Amino acid sequence: MNTLLQPLAALPNLQAAFARVQLNAGCRGSDGVTVPVFAANLPANLRDLSNSLAKQEYHPYPLLRFPIPKNRSTVGQFAGSPVNQPTGQLVNRPTGQRFLSVPTVRDRTAQTAAFLVTKEIFEAEFEDVSHAYREGRDVRTAVYDIKEWRDKAKGKKQKANGKQ
Repeated sequence: MNTLLQPLAALPNLQAAFARVQLNAGCRGSDGVTVPVFAANLPANLRDLSNSLAKQEYHPYPLLRFPIPKNRSTVGQFAGSPVNQPTGQLVNRPTGQRFLSVPTVRDRTAQTAAFLVTKEIFEAEFEDVSHAYREGRDVRTAVYDIKEWRDKAKGKKQKANGKQ
């Protein structure tokens, strides 16, 4: 068995993964199973998931897709953004909808179990300045760090110019 497959399929890992899924209290997936329904038969559900992972027979279910409303206007930062590039003014987009895709509780448990097994491996490779896809880091922590670096650089520049 693959060296990561055994800890992935281990029941304690799957139990820890489900506990995280349960804390998020998300909606049902395409199979119609809610978190409480999955929890009601947890030992059997985790045993089945463990067996399918260990035997490399696991296949995720289709995603449940449903429309959610788009914001009327947004400040974009990427190509094709609604911001008028020369003026930086916000441009209104027509209201509409976008689709949210939700995995089943079973698949969210498997995904979280994979995260728990691999997070230490990936964390060791990430640079300290990396914020994407890291536990406890997000856009807000990245912006905070950037402001800190900017303020330190300003302080060094002022000190070099004899200003305090």
